[in-house]
Amino acid sequence: MAPQGASVDFPLRHGKVDRPKAPTAIAWYGSIVTERVWIIGAGFSRGVGGPLLDDLLSMRTYRRLKFEYPALHDSRHAYWVYYLFHHGSRYPEGDVPGYSGTPKGGSRWFKNAEDFLEQLDIASSDESSAERRHLQLLLNEIANRYLSKVRTLSKHGGAIRRDHVKDHIPTFEELGATALRLMAAECSWYVPIPERISEVERTIPYLSWAKSLDADDAILTFNYDCLVERLRSDFSVKLLDSTETDGPQLFKMHGSADWQASGRGTIQETIRREPAPEDEEYRPIMGMPGNSKLQLRRYDLSAIWELAKAELLAASDVYIIGYGMPESDASAREFLVAALAANQRPRLDVTIVLGDDEFRSKRLQATLRQAIGWRNEPTVVSSGHPSNTGCVVALPQYAQDFLQAYAIDRDRRACSGTEHLSSPPR
Repeated sequence: MAPQGASVDFPLRHGKVDRPKAPTAIAWYGSIVTERVWIIGAGFSRGVGGPLLDDLLSMRTYRRLKFEYPALHDSRHAYWVYYLFHHGSRYPEGDVPGYSGTPKGGSRWFKNAEDFLEQLDIASSDESSAERRHLQLLLNEIANRYLSKVRTLSKHGGAIRRDHVKDHIPTFEELGATALRLMAAECSWYVPIPERISEVERTIPYLSWAKSLDADDAILTFNYDCLVERLRSDFSVKLLDSTETDGPQLFKMHGSADWQASGRGTIQETIRREPAPEDEEYRPIMGMPGNSKLQLRRYDLSAIWELAKAELLAASDVYIIGYGMPESDASAREFLVAALAANQRPRLDVTIVLGDDEFRSKRLQATLRQAIGWRNEPTVVSSGHPSNTGCVVALPQYAQDFLQAYAIDRDRRACSGTEHLSSPPR
């Protein structure tokens, strides 16, 4: 069903439908609901160097910070975030650089970086949480066993005394704020500046894809980076843009590395600025795993989520590129699955592209097939194409493979005048 207060009709392809009435804060939203919805995650940006889950807070990204954001790399708080994660993961990449003779060991507390960030986010916002108590025990363990030989915290380059260690331990609030800046840094360095993006070879598939889109396309991104909006200048970025454009619509579901609240501190008055992870006052509007992400969805960015829901209800083609609905994204998973299950189009085709992660592809495909089971079971006709009831297909491609092939096929269909007759071949 459509969101409360919405007026939704589903005419023939290329017809226009009324967008649901938006909250008054962004009542300027517009009047056209798109036909194709793109849901993108970390795997989408991987082709231009973006991090996947195993890359977050890794020593590889830490070394990269030394060249891209040296002031952040050298900050004491950043070192503590990395050290805390690696100690709680039993040093999966060996010793933490910069320490004199870091012993092996540690405790197995975190499954991955998202698990760590979720626990840190809860600990920094809830003093009575179990996560805070657990992380405090881990910090104490580090301080008591390992930090007597830290050289980087000494003004003279030597090891500091054990009784001074606790004076150097950041608060959970400081660790949480630093983790936010680190995530912004790890999700920013690889995005070329607009003036150079066409000169980078690995962006060719992305530029071709972006050029093929029009006002009937909407992009729902769970990424913090600014890659999509740099691919072309006329994306209508919801929450920031007060006027409609002829380009595709972009919904940044978890915020953005270049969003920051204005002086009044209200999300409705968000301003855009270049990501500045080295600025200690830099607080981007980004939903970190944990309570922050859920609070953004329920309150500050709720209007974006409601309007994105309307796009999913009206879509006839949905492309899920590089977003495997991670375990930590329970709220987003419920939102997407429920919206697709309520989709009222006569035909709904869902294409999943998750690269070489076969299990996640099968998991997502099975979940969506189960959720939209009210439709007929997908069948294949003699031509080899899906039947008109719609289907959920997982393709063994990387994002850049699919995007480039899609753009070529879209151009061919546009030239032949058949684009409106059927979805791209699956």
